[in-house]
Amino acid sequence: MGVALLSVGEWLGLTAGLLGLVLATVQGWVLVHLLTQNGRLLIRLEGFETQARLSGEPPRAPQTLAGVGLPIGATAPTFSLPGLHGEILTLDNLRTRGGPVLLIFSNPGCGPCISLLPEIGRWQREHAGRLTVAVLNYGDPEASRVTAMEHRLASVLLLKDRAIAEAYGSDGTPDAVLIHPNGTIDSGLAMGTEAIRDLVASATSDGAPSLQPHMLSLGVTGRKIPA
Repeated sequence: MGVALLSVGEWLGLTAGLLGLVLATVQGWVLVHLLTQNGRLLIRLEGFETQARLSGEPPRAPQTLAGVGLPIGATAPTFSLPGLHGEILTLDNLRTRGGPVLLIFSNPGCGPCISLLPEIGRWQREHAGRLTVAVLNYGDPEASRVTAMEHRLASVLLLKDRAIAEAYGSDGTPDAVLIHPNGTIDSGLAMGTEAIRDLVASATSDGAPSLQPHMLSLGVTGRKIPA
């Protein structure tokens, strides 16, 4: 009987109150959901940092799509790096072997890099004289020696820091870039296993044009990008 006696204004007030309660409930659920997602993201970033420390590779900023790699035709940054047996290798040394030079930035602690090693060894043997494939490795030199022996890798160079990789625009592993025999950049930066395979296929096919700048292949299964 009391409900029936409510005025129109009272009904409107009651309805508005119920709507406000529903809205507050929805907002609360959204807030909890966002906090949960942020918590998972922080945990994942911490995991990336831990993985980077264990692999010997310094943590880096998240990957962005802007300004990836060097322009095609730009002079390739030179370097002088120790090999696995104390020898010193330079970009000029690699270029004198004939054909273009493929630089692959790798890491013994990077899963996608490890999965690519058998193919790198095969590329070095099958395309010798036509394409020089050099591996620039981060991390523990002894780990590099072990993997090089296991997969019969040649031209493995040891990186002490990120200076050379940064000069080429690389901030993750595996990354690769093709150097023209004249010492200039001949491809965009290939990021991830699939992009590197495509780059090798392009470099070793007759009459194939260079890949376009900033060619990307991103994803957790193809490239290690520590936070």
